[in-house]
Amino acid sequence: MDSRENFVGAASRFQGALLAMVVCTVLAIGCAGSRPRPTPPNPVSPTVPPAAEPLVREARRMLAEQVGASESDISLVAAEPREWPDTGLGCPEPGGAYAQVITPGYRIVLSRGDQKYTYHTSLRNVVHCPSDRG
Repeated sequence: MDSRENFVGAASRFQGALLAMVVCTVLAIGCAGSRPRPTPPNPVSPTVPPAAEPLVREARRMLAEQVGASESDISLVAAEPREWPDTGLGCPEPGGAYAQVITPGYRIVLSRGDQKYTYHTSLRNVVHCPSDRG
């Protein structure tokens, strides 16, 4: 066997290996494309802590009355626990006097259409908090 035959034999083996790699790559890509794609998750309603449920209901009732809508037209965006720095609940009325005690409560965000409304609560009271006050 001369060197030319060795070279041709080695080249043929290399071409065969290269062809096998190309075929495997094409098959792998084809198989990857045929996997079922995960469906995007459905929008999940915000979780409402049990203690906040009556406060969310009251905020929804207040907003429905304020805008003249049905409570079913109002969606909950968020209900987040908060510790307010005083009894003004982070939404003081101009000229109001508030006890300077940490006040646990919630920040509740509701929406009607594309409009959002924010309410601040203690564990018993709910106040509408326009963005210019809170």
